[in-house]
Amino acid sequence: MRKLQVEEAKMRACRDFGFRVREEPVDMFVAHTGHFWGIFETRDYCRARLGLATDLSYLAHEYEVKPLLEKMLDHRLELLRLIASDDLGLRYTVPFDLLNVNRDADCYTFIEHWVKKANGSPKGQDVDRLKDVFEGAEYEKYSSLAFLAAMSQIKLRNIAQYESETKQANKFAGTSSGKKIGPDALEHVQHHLLTTADGLKLTAEVIEEQERHLNRYFRIMNENIPTFLKAIVNPGPLMSMSPPDSWGTCTRIPGAHARIERLVGKKPTYDCSMD
Repeated sequence: MRKLQVEEAKMRACRDFGFRVREEPVDMFVAHTGHFWGIFETRDYCRARLGLATDLSYLAHEYEVKPLLEKMLDHRLELLRLIASDDLGLRYTVPFDLLNVNRDADCYTFIEHWVKKANGSPKGQDVDRLKDVFEGAEYEKYSSLAFLAAMSQIKLRNIAQYESETKQANKFAGTSSGKKIGPDALEHVQHHLLTTADGLKLTAEVIEEQERHLNRYFRIMNENIPTFLKAIVNPGPLMSMSPPDSWGTCTRIPGAHARIERLVGKKPTYDCSMD
């Protein structure tokens, strides 16, 4: 934190940058938002802020402190605001940061922004603020497997939510209260249990579509990184290394381990040195 404060003070006092000397300091945060990495004098500030975010990430995961996850995410998102071209590669880690704080819709929107930007939409201006996390996407057209891993986790969460809510609805129907209230009232209760906050009714057809999306994403990941899904089921070979950003969030999704295990086996082996 101290290093970041020092670098920010130096930057705010800067008059000489880009071969121009000014009489008064320039507010870089206003005048050069989006282009920080292109200005030599701002790079130490960016590195200091990234270092702080990395430290917060370690503490948050080591001690499971959610407020630190929020703080870390704030720093990384601010760096993306200041460096629109993302020279630091944060677009591949932020999706998992968003999932860690249960911002699935924001994660989906974030991924859509970068996919569209890579495919010729410079500012992602045609991306809705909140996308439907139940939608699919043609990620075969884009090479980021980090995005595929994040999308897979969104689908796993959708399926886990449906299975949990269905179990609750069926359990309630079998109780004395469920039997007393009558079929119409029971249907009303089940409707609320199986409706998302955005008003989408969770049906077997919706979940079947999620399964199709998930199977497609798994297939693409298996074809490109054969070790990834195996490492989720059998993380042993990775214990001497830093786990992938997606590992922690994926292992906490109900049913995710069993689903992947059915695909790769109960004790898969792999070479953890493979990229």
